[in-house]
Amino acid sequence: MKDTLEEMIKEERGMYLEKTLDTKANGYYLRNLNTAIGKVEDLKAARTRDGRFSSKLLPYRKSYMPGFEQLVWALFYA
Repeated sequence: MKDTLEEMIKEERGMYLEKTLDTKANGYYLRNLNTAIGKVEDLKAARTRDGRFSSKLLPYRKSYMPGFEQLVWALFYA
């Protein structure tokens, strides 16, 4: 599940970079995320050089993701 989340966040950053041509990708930073299903440790969150990219999937500065179990079910049934 961690790999899938990281890939989705990376795709979000890719879409952001297509729209924002004056910045570039700038690696990742590590986050821990608590969910109703369990803890996701060392999640690689994508970032940009200008620091303006914010993932819609990963709440900014929050360690709990309340809708995570719905996301998991949606991925399994897709």
